[in-house]
Amino acid sequence: MNTAGKQVRTQDVIAFDDPPVAKALFGNTRWAWIWLILRLYAGYEWLSAGVGKVQSPVWVGGQAGVAITGFVKGALAKTAGWWGWTAGCCRPWARLGGQATFSIRVALWERHQKRRVWARIE
Repeated sequence: MNTAGKQVRTQDVIAFDDPPVAKALFGNTRWAWIWLILRLYAGYEWLSAGVGKVQSPVWVGGQAGVAITGFVKGALAKTAGWWGWTAGCCRPWARLGGQATFSIRVALWERHQKRRVWARIE
């Protein structure tokens, strides 16, 4: 769209203040220690889950794909009502195979992402 020579009208910007609770929790440095502890705990849980997957034979070993197949089958068994469309998306994938490749990708991708996060922290 060419606006040369035309007067372009811009809308006024309306700014909203954050809610008081959000200001208190996120805008104040007094809460930094609590957020640090929560972030370190979440990072530890995330890292330990990824290491467990990389070391488990049902994710990357000789039985690769068993864990993700069980997860998908359990999810398909629980779908009903509005969530039925998700079953329609997952059933062909479950029938085609490739769960072993997918589970290895999941485990290694999580490990890769954790390394990137920890590299930024250090």
